Amino acid sequence: MRRGRRHRALLPAMLERGEGTLLFSSGSSEHHLLPYLANFGVALAAQRTYIRQLHAELRGTGVYVGLLNIGALIGDSKAERLLAENPELAPPGVEIPRMTNAELGEHYWRMYTERTHDELDVGFPS
Repeated sequence: MRRGRRHRALLPAMLERGEGTLLFSSGSSEHHLLPYLANFGVALAAQRTYIRQLHAELRGTGVYVGLLNIGALIGDSKAERLLAENPELAPPGVEIPRMTNAELGEHYWRMYTERTHDELDVGFPS
C-alpha cells in the first residue's frame, strides 16, 4: 500500500479514538542544499509541505504527525553498502555522516513520546 493510502486508511480510527501517531521519513535536500541530491529536493519539498500541513490540520485532535529528516547514511542500509563498494559515487571532499539503526530508532522514539515538533533534522552537518 502506498504511503498516502496507508495513512488515509489509518487516520479515521485514530481520530475516532482521539489518539495516534503518523511518523514520516525524508531526506532533506530541499532545505539543506546538497547539489549532488538536487533531483530529490523537489519531491522532498512537496512531501515536507504535505506532512507539515497534515500536522497543522490535525493539531488538537490527539493525532500527532511528525517528519524525521535524515541526513546520514543508515548503518547496514543498501545505500551505505553501495557507497562502501563504490566510494567514487560520493562527491569529492564530501563527508557523509553515518547513523546506526539504534540511533535512528532513538530519534523516532523521541518524536513519538515528546510530540513537540512537526519535524526533526538528524545527521546533517552543522
